[in-house]
Amino acid sequence: MPAIKTARSAFEKGNTAEALEAIIELPAVRKVKLSQLPEAFRKRGVRNIEEIEALLKGDMFPEVDRDAVRKLEVPTLLMVGEKSTPIFKGIDEEMMRVPPEKHRKLVIIRDASHGFPWTHAEPYRKGVLES
Repeated sequence: MPAIKTARSAFEKGNTAEALEAIIELPAVRKVKLSQLPEAFRKRGVRNIEEIEALLKGDMFPEVDRDAVRKLEVPTLLMVGEKSTPIFKGIDEEMMRVPPEKHRKLVIIRDASHGFPWTHAEPYRKGVLES
């Protein structure tokens, strides 16, 4: 995801403001300047900056080898929530685009968001078992 790469790069340069702006861009689905955010939000972001940096530099957002995914020769089940937030929609689209079409199956869980395995357990279970 470009925003994650931008944030990692900004952290490496010591530019925490740029890193926070890149991170905020994900849920906002647009460029946002820190100065545009409520003061309480800015303070929280700055207060948690070390934890955010550690998450981004760690394994939480690993790079995906798209060439390796394109070569998959096994069935690939992709499950998404119909009402997932925009940040996940972009990931969902990329994950549908990369695996070989002949091996992939998409299951959309109706009226569900990103946490559908917990909030819509039965449709999730059914999607896994019937695929």
